[in-house]
Amino acid sequence: MRSVTRPGAMRKSTLTLVLFCIYLLGIHLRLSIYGSDGQAIVPLYFCLFSGAMLALIFRDELSVAIQPLLALMSFLFLLPLFNLLLAPDTVSLQSYKSAIQFLVSILLSLVLAITLNKVPGYRLRKVIVFIWFFLVGMALLETLYLSSLFGQIKAVIYSSSGRGVYDNLDRDLALYGQVRATVLASEPSFLAFTMLSLCSIYYISASSEGVPKIKLRSALMFAVSYAICPSMTIVFFLTALSAWQFWPKTRNNKILFFGVATLAITAVQLINAFSPYLATTFALLIGEHGATGSFFGRITVGPIAGYRTLSEYPLFGIGIGNNDTALPILQQIWSDTGAYRLFPWFADLAARAPDLMSNGFWWQWIYLGLIGAPIFTVLVAKTLRSIGVMYPYRALFCAWIIWYVGSAFVDPMTWFVVSIFAFSAIQPPRPRLYSEVAK
Repeated sequence: MRSVTRPGAMRKSTLTLVLFCIYLLGIHLRLSIYGSDGQAIVPLYFCLFSGAMLALIFRDELSVAIQPLLALMSFLFLLPLFNLLLAPDTVSLQSYKSAIQFLVSILLSLVLAITLNKVPGYRLRKVIVFIWFFLVGMALLETLYLSSLFGQIKAVIYSSSGRGVYDNLDRDLALYGQVRATVLASEPSFLAFTMLSLCSIYYISASSEGVPKIKLRSALMFAVSYAICPSMTIVFFLTALSAWQFWPKTRNNKILFFGVATLAITAVQLINAFSPYLATTFALLIGEHGATGSFFGRITVGPIAGYRTLSEYPLFGIGIGNNDTALPILQQIWSDTGAYRLFPWFADLAARAPDLMSNGFWWQWIYLGLIGAPIFTVLVAKTLRSIGVMYPYRALFCAWIIWYVGSAFVDPMTWFVVSIFAFSAIQPPRPRLYSEVAK
């Protein structure tokens, strides 16, 4: 028998997909409203707008997460009080401002996971492929014919955004042998992130529904994405997808998986933390990627900063968004390891902690501490489980992998990654707004 979709459900599904596209535009452009101090007042406002609309549409689905969200909110607002007793120099009004932004980012990730789950898979994949082909076409136009026009448009878009526009063409030529497209994003890596996110959503959606030829199609999408806008980010996305695909389901397999993963990760982090000169040398040995300093700031500095910060503030870290305390520690690391000498252009960025370290995994531990981070992880897992996510720790583990290549931890872009790896695991019984009714 032929299945049909109710007209009202179709209209809601279309509206949902339009709002998702707006959300994705916000992730791609990353436009925020900045204050005079350089801090984002309204981060990623396209995401906030579309996320608010989606929250209204799925308010019933979100209502089941009220209790765990309240528990999470209580923890984040009590955290400065704990630090007031243990480390009073880390407490400021900024802690509460960042906590509010942080909670909004987590809420948006829940909304988006529900959204991606509720839209029929075949419609979601059609939209994903359309957007992906659009980005490929725009990237080719920018690279081959219209680079000057795209540059002028970017100058207008980002003139008052508080963000600089990437213009290191020599670096692109040295690393990749080509000038990378941005498709109006401020950096090529943002285009790479957008395209790889689309590839991942397509793979997860189709794989969850057993779509034939999914591996070949996904491999082609990833390969073309890398050819259009090469970035080392692809290694982390593919690693995260591998973890998603082969996540252990039985107790014994989970113990083995986490045991091996913990030993491997701990060994690498300890090498970095206790051998900063070796870490800097390794950053250079990997070639031009290391010679830019970006690899050091994203990958290598994290465990060193984590060890030094947690040695001083072990229990509950320095508090959410407390970059003032983190900044001198990061500056000292760059100085001690000789990174400023090797990468002198980073000296101009030394006034902002996120510019010296872009590693969401380690920001989590630095902000929350050895006690706070595990508590936070459990609370987030419970929140994900409340909306029906069967494997919340899988979603977080996969997100940690991608956070390692660059994120600020507190912003909606960071938590967008959690949505990617959580949406397919939301299970009934739940009301389906867009169910296909078999007649």
